[in-house]
Amino acid sequence: MNNTLKAIKEHGVKLKNEEERMRSIKLTSIRAEVTKCRADKVEATSASEQCEKDFIRDLATASELESARVKINEISERLIGAERLEQLVISELQNIEREMLENARNIQVCHREYCLEVKNSILNSLNSDAKIRTKLIEAYVSMIASGGGYSTDWGAHLKAAFSNQPTQSEIDVAFNKFIAEHVIPTQINKSRS
Repeated sequence: MNNTLKAIKEHGVKLKNEEERMRSIKLTSIRAEVTKCRADKVEATSASEQCEKDFIRDLATASELESARVKINEISERLIGAERLEQLVISELQNIEREMLENARNIQVCHREYCLEVKNSILNSLNSDAKIRTKLIEAYVSMIASGGGYSTDWGAHLKAAFSNQPTQSEIDVAFNKFIAEHVIPTQINKSRS
């Protein structure tokens, strides 16, 4: 389980780094390009409109007018390309965020499985402890032998044997000790409440 959890956590770090790089470098530079293309297009459109007016008054040639239109088309194509890249980066960021959520769920599953393994190990060690088992059976038999109409249900016997429930402070101390001994991130604290 440790190798699985380690691999999942490493994948999470890789995803986080990729997301930060993509957001801070790619998306920022592409958005800057989109903004520049939009400004260039406004400027080129204004210059083209002026060139058209000048052409009508014979102050500009047909080639100057064509050049102004070509410039607008080139800038429009650059803008379309930059906006497409921006959408692709945003889409990829959404995919990475979904992967990060899935990765976080996988970490929770690993933690849950690990905690269940520890619980089962502890219960198995208690169950195989001959002294504890002998004492529980002795108490169980004495209850049955008393003839006082007690239940012969082993589960009810165990519940009665451990009727002195721990206090919340005892649980908190044991919980913090468990977290420390088993190096489980404190995010489990939130799921405990």
